[in-house]
Amino acid sequence: MASVKGMNDTAQPPSQRFPELQPFFDALHHTRDSHHDVTDQFVDATKRELTVTDLFVLGIIKRSLDLVAGIELLIEQWNYSAMAPLVRLQVDSLLRLHYVASLAEPQDIMTRLTRARAFEVLGIKPARSSPMRVY
Repeated sequence: MASVKGMNDTAQPPSQRFPELQPFFDALHHTRDSHHDVTDQFVDATKRELTVTDLFVLGIIKRSLDLVAGIELLIEQWNYSAMAPLVRLQVDSLLRLHYVASLAEPQDIMTRLTRARAFEVLGIKPARSSPMRVY
């Protein structure tokens, strides 16, 4: 594949081409290990039946773990345009988690969200002919 000189030189991954950035690549990789540690601690702390909120948090952790793995892979492949939306999704996950953690009664909102239809949650009523009415 022809490329602009110096751009997307995929012969060497960024971590090798720019060794001064290795601490950042190591930190990103360590983040994946940290996700596993947090998950283990979370599951150990819930010595009871899991609640809807617990499942939400575990889902956020899983999504975050997958996103970090994808970000790491795409960086190594010089695919920054595909990586950028994953960073946005990661921020979205953190904002969702922060919102739920800031609620006085997170269980209540989690239960309502699992029972609600998507557009009703947003206060948007789809048109009668909308294919989204099935939700």
